[in-house]
Amino acid sequence: MSNPALASHEISPWYLTIAFLLVLLNAFFVAAEFAMVKVRSTRLETLQESGNFLARWAYSIVQDLNAYLSATQLGITLASLGLGWVGEPAFAALIEPLLRNFALSEATIRGVAFAIAFTVITVLHLLLGELVPKQMAIQTAEKVLLAVAVPMRFFYWIFFPFLWFLNHATTWIIRLMGFQAKAEETHTEDEIRLIVEDSYEEGSLSPRKASLLENIFEFTHRTARQIMVPRQDIVYLQVGKSAKENMDIAKESGHTRFPICDGDLDHVVGLINIKDIIWKLEDSDNLINLYDLKRPILFVPETVTSDQLLREFQTKKIHMAVVINEFGSTAGLVSLEDVIEELVGEIQDEFDQELPKISKRGENSYVVDGTATLREVEQVLDISLEDETSVSISGFFTNQLGRLAKEGDFIRIPPYRVSALEVKNRRVLKLLFERAEEAPSAAQA
Repeated sequence: MSNPALASHEISPWYLTIAFLLVLLNAFFVAAEFAMVKVRSTRLETLQESGNFLARWAYSIVQDLNAYLSATQLGITLASLGLGWVGEPAFAALIEPLLRNFALSEATIRGVAFAIAFTVITVLHLLLGELVPKQMAIQTAEKVLLAVAVPMRFFYWIFFPFLWFLNHATTWIIRLMGFQAKAEETHTEDEIRLIVEDSYEEGSLSPRKASLLENIFEFTHRTARQIMVPRQDIVYLQVGKSAKENMDIAKESGHTRFPICDGDLDHVVGLINIKDIIWKLEDSDNLINLYDLKRPILFVPETVTSDQLLREFQTKKIHMAVVINEFGSTAGLVSLEDVIEELVGEIQDEFDQELPKISKRGENSYVVDGTATLREVEQVLDISLEDETSVSISGFFTNQLGRLAKEGDFIRIPPYRVSALEVKNRRVLKLLFERAEEAPSAAQA
């Protein structure tokens, strides 16, 4: 007798029980497989350090992921083969007596019984053996892996010789196909950013932490040109002026460090701290030679990145740099504080009285300072500004307009109508963003 399930209907329930157990066994290996892939190893490390015995076993599984994934695949294959060998004949033997109540030939009965048995087994296998355990493992990967860690370790040890052969054979075939097997998986910057974004949306990360992490990624891509104080906004002291004149300039600006120039900004000779002038004034009259008080200052190209600039400040112990454009002229000024603010946001001390660069004017309108960066405007107004040549919103406005702006000029940045609110000395000082739902993609006055 080749298959008792088909020969004796009385014993088919035993085979049905075995079939159901094989479905559960398949579910076990599927759940283990997805839990291994989904679980966070850092979380297991934390549990392991707190003394969790199961976490130690689970962590060892994750550290040898390829080997244990092979074990789950072996378990799934064995369970599926067993289910096909036992389940279908058992269900067929159960269904055949019912079909014999109809006027059907023996061949037809066997064919229909087999088809029904195959369908039932397939549905049970997919639902209980694949889809349900997969969803459970994805949603509760940590709990599932802790639950299956011990039996998975024992299964791996029992079948270790065969699994060792499978893993080495797999590696050999992969190399034969021209691929290199990797021992560890790493994440790209884009993948890490997606993880941060998903963690923020799920509430695992606070807005502040998510913003800080995003700033870290942006940090290496931002250049001195994008974070510098532009030339026209630089406050500087001159060698040829009296101490009183320079002190008046310093007091009005509210700053403590200044570049020293011999005539104009294209002839920067050094850096000075206001306290150096004050101390010198105590011991002398109004005649002070700034050359004697100057400290070294850095000179960097516009294209130097924020992280390179930070290293320069740290290694040379200088906290201010003159940014030079491609023509050798001074384009702007950047300080250590400007670089750090790219990471942590605006830093204001007790003397800073800086007004917000973007303020809400009405229900659907904003007043934006011309010095606001494109990045700041994008973040607050949730728009995209594509322009590689502009750093500030005023520069973007002028580029889009195609000429020097005058008050009342406007462009359209969907869904906003953007108009020049205040223009002085050919510079756009204030812009008005008014929401216009049906604004075209681009237009200009």
